[in-house]
Amino acid sequence: MVGTSIRFLVFGAIFVALLVLVRKSKWVHKKWMTILSAILVLVLWSVSTMFPPENLFLTFPTARSAYYYMNMDHITDVLEGDESCLILSIKGSTTGMEFLPKNSRGYQLPGITPVRKLESFYINTKSGRGIIDLYHVNYTNDYYLFGNWKPKDNNDTFELSDNQNSEFLFYSTEIPDGTMRYSFYMSVNNLTEDYELYLNEDTTISFSKNGLEAK
Repeated sequence: MVGTSIRFLVFGAIFVALLVLVRKSKWVHKKWMTILSAILVLVLWSVSTMFPPENLFLTFPTARSAYYYMNMDHITDVLEGDESCLILSIKGSTTGMEFLPKNSRGYQLPGITPVRKLESFYINTKSGRGIIDLYHVNYTNDYYLFGNWKPKDNNDTFELSDNQNSEFLFYSTEIPDGTMRYSFYMSVNNLTEDYELYLNEDTTISFSKNGLEAK
């Protein structure tokens, strides 16, 4: 949270300077100028969260140091892409996600809408059912697949792989009805039409110009 503290001090100092300027001025409507000064500082604060000024001169050696610059939540895992990374913060049934950009020098702070969701794909096969969400990190070739899977037989195992040997994170959770639910997060670079994702032995998910498709 160092970043939040620094911004608080900087914008607090700007607001105090504006107040001093208003009080020393010969303006008649000083009350309204004070209100406008407060609004201006809030607008500048909002802009700084969408376009972090730190990215102009600051990089971080690790994803964790970049994340903790602006956040306090515990990091469960880090999933690396080529030009980005995904920070996962899992607390019980709640999963927090943060995408961070990175370059040859290190990691940077996320700006406005660093990622967009391309589609959600629903799966229902003989071994189970679930959903896969496909995301793309803007201005990069990094894609991320997020999936949830519930087997039809609680004794069934869940196997996951693809034809690019992509890095992935995998979690299993026992839900209140006693059955297992699986979730996974995958980083795929430069997703093309020859990409295939394998769920167990009976489901292949491919990527085409129409999006994700089950074979």
